[in-house]
Amino acid sequence: MAAVPAPAATLCAAPQFFPSASGFEIKGPIFNSHIYPSPIGEPSNGHTTPSSSMLDSSPNQISIPYVESEVYAKMLLLRKKGYPLWKPKSENPRLPEAYRREGVHIGDVGILTESGGFDYLFNVCHGSGHELNLGRVPEGFKPISNLDCDDTEDYTEEYEMGCHVSSDPNHIHRGRIQTVNTHRESLDRLQGVPEEVGEGLSYWSTTSRGALLILPEGGKSVNHLSRARFEKYAAEFAASWYTHVIGTLGREIHNGSLYLVTGFDKARAWGVASFSNAEPENVSLEFVPKSSNGKTRYPKYWFRTCNSAASSSGADDTYGRQSGCVFLRGLKIAIRERWFREKVMEITRISNLDADCLFPKAPIGNEGGWSYSSQRWFNSFRQDPLLPSKRSLLADSDTNECYRRYIILRTQSTIGFCKVMIRWTLP
Repeated sequence: MAAVPAPAATLCAAPQFFPSASGFEIKGPIFNSHIYPSPIGEPSNGHTTPSSSMLDSSPNQISIPYVESEVYAKMLLLRKKGYPLWKPKSENPRLPEAYRREGVHIGDVGILTESGGFDYLFNVCHGSGHELNLGRVPEGFKPISNLDCDDTEDYTEEYEMGCHVSSDPNHIHRGRIQTVNTHRESLDRLQGVPEEVGEGLSYWSTTSRGALLILPEGGKSVNHLSRARFEKYAAEFAASWYTHVIGTLGREIHNGSLYLVTGFDKARAWGVASFSNAEPENVSLEFVPKSSNGKTRYPKYWFRTCNSAASSSGADDTYGRQSGCVFLRGLKIAIRERWFREKVMEITRISNLDADCLFPKAPIGNEGGWSYSSQRWFNSFRQDPLLPSKRSLLADSDTNECYRRYIILRTQSTIGFCKVMIRWTLP
């Protein structure tokens, strides 16, 4: 009896994994086939043949969304003012009183946190008995010597009242909020608020991604001029700092998270915002003064409206005291384990750093198995989807002035042989 042939439609419908292949035999195969649903709006014909793009997909192609602090830092780094902090002031009650009062100091060693803040550890400009360092310094700590702490370049009015710093001034715009309100509460609320701010400021965008820093009361900029002394000092003691943080403190520190501060921009009040993959026409923000509670007369501010963006705001409790660090400058120090047979001291200078080098990396000791979130930090900055496609920090010549030095110091420490990389973030 002759075999009944299968219907033609059935033969045509069968997916082919090896089309046009011949001259081979498969014995005992095991195939795992993943059938993907049809796109919304397209009719299904009862089967789906995996496309080559589906079969070629890999975990490395997974798109991981950036959190607001990452978007903020990446976008504002392009303005070359230093490392932008999403959290300009720490609220940690365990910090020294002087630090909680004044904020970041020149000579601070700390950790750039994934949440966009600066985790203060100790200060190299003062001895172990100083109020900033009590119970905080590494074993055998010695402060930096022959340093004039007053050898700084200060700009007390670096930022004007009511100013802002945006990732792209051509696409992020500002306006004044005008209201007709003579109520007593409105007058109280405006007490101490600069005229440049008035009832508040509004912002909108013509681009889908961006970052914004608002300084309603302006701000100052301070830089120490003896950066070479900090560089030499860090080269000598950086390994002991990592030993202290990883061993004594037991921190799961990320590679490149340690920072030695040589300059900063500060303000009393601030607002930060970032957005990504947004419809430009939907992005709108209103930054306005808060109503006074009658007990405190210093003004505070908040984002009354924040559409298609993430935002945060804060202010010092004392009027005129600028303790919020909005930009951080100095030496970024990274350590990677290297197994050397002898102690090697070598300094290599490299220019044209990409800005991705500024972000936290995977924990030390885990270099062989990065997670997807860790791999993201190592992707070339020129490939970053947050940035304009033609804006390559690795190719543009003007970045020579943004990242002046890349110093690699190889030394030996109690955590094994390591390589210490010290990077200037600004000239």
